[in-house]
Amino acid sequence: VSSARNLGLTKANGEWIVFVDSDDWIEPHYLNVLYQNGKYDFVTCYWRVLNDKNYACIVPAEGEYIGKSEIRTFVDLNVGRLSYPVCRLFRNSIIQKHELSFDERIHYSEDALFIITYLQYVQTVKQLGNIEYNYEKHVGSLSNVIISWKEMDYTIKVLGEQIHELENILSWNGERMYQYRIWGCILRKY
Repeated sequence: VSSARNLGLTKANGEWIVFVDSDDWIEPHYLNVLYQNGKYDFVTCYWRVLNDKNYACIVPAEGEYIGKSEIRTFVDLNVGRLSYPVCRLFRNSIIQKHELSFDERIHYSEDALFIITYLQYVQTVKQLGNIEYNYEKHVGSLSNVIISWKEMDYTIKVLGEQIHELENILSWNGERMYQYRIWGCILRKY
C-alpha cells in the first residue's frame, strides 16, 4: 500500500492530494466538500464503516484550527483518529517541499506516521462533521496482518521520533498519542 501511495505522490502534479482505498467509495460531492475553497492545509471528514451486516459512523465535532496552539487542540481531540490517510485533503506543496512519503518498511501505522509528520508543517486545519467516505472493512485485509517483532520495534521507534518532533513544534505533550500507538503495535503483534 505504501509503495503505491508513494508512486502516486511522485506522479501527482495538482495542488491537492486525497487517498481513496480500492475497496472503498466516496460520496459524489466528496472533493468539493473537502476543498473548502483551498483555505486549509489539512481538511478531514469522517467515514461510514461497513463490515458485513454491521454499520458504524464516526463523527466528531466540526472545528477550524489556525496556528500551532489550535492545531495542538485538534491533535489532542483526535489522538486515535489520525490513523488513516483517507477522509483527508492534503496540500501537495507541503508534501513536496518536505519530501514526505509513506515508510515502506512498516505495515502498521505507516498512515499515522505520514499524518503525524505532515501535521508538523501545517498552519491551518478544518475538521468537518460530514460523512463523505465509505470504508469497507474486511476481516482478511492488509490492516489485519500480524507484524514481526523487528517491524514492531522499528515502527515504535520511528513513530516515537515523529511524535517527539510534533511535541517540540506544537509545545505539546504527545504521551497519549505515543501510548496509543505502542498499544496498537502490541495488540497487532498478538
